[in-house]
This record gives sequence, C-alpha cells and structure tokens, in this order.
Amino acid sequence: MPIPVLDGFIAGEKVTAAKLTNHTKTALEQAVLNKPIGMLNAGVTGQTVASSGTFSLMNIQNVVFDTDDICDPTNSKLIIRTPGIYRLTAQTCWLPPANNAAATGFRGAGIRVDINTFPSIVSMLPITSVAARLNTSVLHRLNVGSQVWLLGAQTQSGSNLTTATDFGGCFLSAEWVAA
Repeated sequence: MPIPVLDGFIAGEKVTAAKLTNHTKTALEQAVLNKPIGMLNAGVTGQTVASSGTFSLMNIQNVVFDTDDICDPTNSKLIIRTPGIYRLTAQTCWLPPANNAAATGFRGAGIRVDINTFPSIVSMLPITSVAARLNTSVLHRLNVGSQVWLLGAQTQSGSNLTTATDFGGCFLSAEWVAA
C-alpha cells in the first residue's frame, strides 16, 4: 500500500467536493487508518528452546492481522512491501519455573532484520516464581523485501525451556510509521 501522492491546488482554483475529499478523508484513510501493519504470534503452541545461550529463530505461524501482505507464517517472518520507517515490536514469553523445572540461566528476545542486522536484543537474569516476558521495540528503516524475524534464547543448566502461550505469548509485529 503506497502512501498517497496528491495533486496540489492551483491559486484561485475552485475546490470541488471530490478533490477536497481526496485530500482529506481518502488521504487520511490511506496514510493513517490503512497503513502497513502486520503481526505474527505463536498461537496455542509453545516452542522448546535448547539451552545453548544462542539466539534462535522463533516459530510464530499465526497471523493476528495483516494490512499489507507482510506476514509469512510458513517461514515465521515478516516481509516488508512498503518502504519506510517501521516500529518493530517483539516478545518472548517463558513459562514460570513450576512448568519449566529450575529457573537458572537467562532468557532473551531479539529482532533480526535481513541476514546480519540485529536492531534490538534484550535479556534478563533468572526469574524464580513467575513467567518471564521479554519485550523489545525499535524504530528501523526498512526497504521493500526486508525480512524480519523474532529471536529467542535461554540458558538453564543444560535444560531445554518451553515458551508460554498465555501471558501474551511470543509475537512479532511491524507497523509503518513514516516514509
């Protein structure tokens, strides 16, 4: 969905209702109400993540919403169709210790763009009694064809951990904010 390019007004021109509508209502709907935005989440299936401390691609195959055909649930990624500055937001959510044995080690969440760009990575120390939700958000300039993935990592004394599907679950979103 391209951002509208509007014809200007000429000095002394009699403005028609159609042209005024095009410059106000239609432009507003296209640029603000129908801007490119997409979100994938893990749905109802948690993901087991090995205790390596290495950030891995997360499995997010449920389309929550998509106004610009950017969601690629088969490959758990977003593919940008409209260039611009995007707000990228991600979350990994780890089950509480009662469901995941001991709560040693760290948990992590990250956003990867294309092959070697990591605009945002967060991690936290062990949690002893609650689910661990890690959120990150960043503004990043993206081009047509840019690909965006959700990353997750954890270490826990050599044990695998499973992500939670409640408490907000795991998700990745991209929202166009400016050209």
